[in-house]
Amino acid sequence: MRVKAVRLQSGHSQKYLASQVGVTFQQIQKYESGANRIGSGRLFEIATVLGVDVSTFFKGADSEGRQPPQEVLDFGNLSRTDHEIMKILTMIDNPKFKLAVRNMLVSLSADIDPDLPPE
Repeated sequence: MRVKAVRLQSGHSQKYLASQVGVTFQQIQKYESGANRIGSGRLFEIATVLGVDVSTFFKGADSEGRQPPQEVLDFGNLSRTDHEIMKILTMIDNPKFKLAVRNMLVSLSADIDPDLPPE
C-alpha cells in the first residue's frame, strides 16, 4: 500500500514505474495490492525511481515490519473534497456498491491513469 501511496503522490502511473523497474505493470499491481512480496533489491529500485529513501516504506512499522492497526495512509496534500469523498466511501457497506463506485471512478479517471483496470 505504501508503494502505491508514494507512486500516486509522485504522479507516476503503474506503467511508468514498471518500465523503469523492468517489470510488467501487472507485477506492480500485485506489489501494490500485497498479492506478491517485494524483495529488498526491487524495493530499493522502486524507491530510487520514485525519488524517496527506501525507509519511506517502513515508517511506522515495528521491527518485524508489521504496521500498527490505526495506521492511515498518507496520500499527501489531499483537498477537502478528496477527504470528503474518501470518508463517504468508507461509509458504503455493500461490497457490490463499493466496487461499482470504484469502477466508476476508474472510468472517470481513465484519461489520467489508464493503467487502472476495472475489477
